[in-house]
Amino acid sequence: MARLTRWFSIGLLLVVLVVLTGVVAAHLTDVSPVVGTVPVGATPVSLAVDARAGRAFVVNNGDNSVSVIDSYRGRLLHTVRVGPGPTAVVVDEPGRRVLVTNADTRVSQQTAQIGFLYFMGGSRYSGGYMGTDTRSLGVLEAMSGHLVQEIPAHVSPLGAVVGRHSGHVFVTTAQLGLFGSGTGGVLKVVRGQVEPLAVAPGMPLAVAVDERANRVIVVGDADGGTVSVLDATSGRLVHRGVIGMVLIGQSLAVDEATGRAFVITANLAADKGSVYVFDSHSGRPLHTIALPTMPVGITVDEGMGHVFVSTMGPAALINSGPGYGRQSIPVSTGHGSVVMLDARRGSVIRSIPVGIGPGAMAVDARHHHLLVTNVGAMDRAGNPLGPGRVSVLDTGSGAVLRTLPVGLAPGDVAVDERAGRALVLNLGGTVHVTDAWRWLPSWLRRRLPFIPRQAPGARTVDGSMTVLDTTRL
Repeated sequence: MARLTRWFSIGLLLVVLVVLTGVVAAHLTDVSPVVGTVPVGATPVSLAVDARAGRAFVVNNGDNSVSVIDSYRGRLLHTVRVGPGPTAVVVDEPGRRVLVTNADTRVSQQTAQIGFLYFMGGSRYSGGYMGTDTRSLGVLEAMSGHLVQEIPAHVSPLGAVVGRHSGHVFVTTAQLGLFGSGTGGVLKVVRGQVEPLAVAPGMPLAVAVDERANRVIVVGDADGGTVSVLDATSGRLVHRGVIGMVLIGQSLAVDEATGRAFVITANLAADKGSVYVFDSHSGRPLHTIALPTMPVGITVDEGMGHVFVSTMGPAALINSGPGYGRQSIPVSTGHGSVVMLDARRGSVIRSIPVGIGPGAMAVDARHHHLLVTNVGAMDRAGNPLGPGRVSVLDTGSGAVLRTLPVGLAPGDVAVDERAGRALVLNLGGTVHVTDAWRWLPSWLRRRLPFIPRQAPGARTVDGSMTVLDTTRL
């Protein structure tokens, strides 16, 4: 009996060792794709990548700077001072230049945290009338990040887009009045020279370029939501149509392979939205696709012929903040989804559940991945309850491959395919802090010296960038 017991114990020990060996081996082979976390400046609001130079550029609205980052190693190289109130950055890879729009306007931390998460990138203005002469376009050298030129602008530059092959930069501008009214326009920047291209009605909210069709597309808030298709050479108006309310930011995408353009529109009262599909050359409307919940962002995988729309899911209205411009905006209260569309037919292929508060998206065409940021749960004041996440989807099937933790309030994402890196811009800001010891009776807590006395509340987290290895996603 003793011998049987001994052999049983030895056998049980061998089984345990085999299981532990398997667990350790699985842990060692499942190497984390997180390369590192890079600190950036105050109130980061925009991100762009130069794959040729292996650099990422982050615009920091709060301290008038640009963080220059080695995208492969995930290291901050240096910080460059730019003009006041920068709002956007784009890269001209053929010209080895980076252009920053200095709008001389401030984006508050809460506005960045809420507005940039759910209206994805654009600017909301805390100052109202923009009437100074300090607005400009800053030009940086891509490899060094040094400021090489500052071009004065007589109007406020807001967003920008660059032609991938021509290197021509198209900048949307706005001239605001005292009571929020104003006019918009488009500037064209070629080899450091700026020329007015066209006037667009209302406030421009997003801009895109279709180089194959030689068109610039601008959506704005005039007449409740308008799309304008312009000739990229002359600025001639090709088509203008009313499409409904358009949200600021990642609301416009172009598929040059199919000659289609896509705009997401919103119905705030019904908590729903739609995708407006039109011919990018003529502006002719083709389809309107109803969405079950509020859309947040849109992007295209031209290789797969698929369009992806991030949608909010269950939402609640909160106030964006005190003072001028206060308004109620929706924030996610439950899991959102990504709607996958056929780019040519404009039909819905499938809807894929993702995390709470989905927002910005980027396509990694090399690995056929779609990266979707999720801010996570928020409290009633709009403060995140913890770090955000990134969902990785297969752009062919739409299947969710994995979900990764990142920093607080992920607000933008870009891919450097040459370096094999994905870069997630974490906006930071105010985070809700819970009391981890609340389950203990108060009399016991008072007698335990190692338990902190700080009451739950909120704390401020600085902005950062999470760098991911795309070969391990």
